[in-house]
Amino acid sequence: MGFSKPSISHAVGVLKGGGFLTVDGEGYLHLTDAGKEVAEKIYERHCVLTAGLINMGVNPEQAEQDACRIEHVVSDESFQKLREILSKME
Repeated sequence: MGFSKPSISHAVGVLKGGGFLTVDGEGYLHLTDAGKEVAEKIYERHCVLTAGLINMGVNPEQAEQDACRIEHVVSDESFQKLREILSKME
């Protein structure tokens, strides 16, 4: 996937430290309930933003890339407003 081992180790450490991920005795990664909640929130944002951008005429590949960037930084308030507006466009 193009990620270095140190990058993955760092990301896993951050997720474990934040209480979002556990590692079992065999080295398998498991999302905690809090991790699942965050993942579901980000996935919803991704789907809404991708569909909305495509609906506005953005190339699907570009919409996917842009949604990946936006979904992590947009505030809850702004996302709710975007979702309202985008749902009216469907």
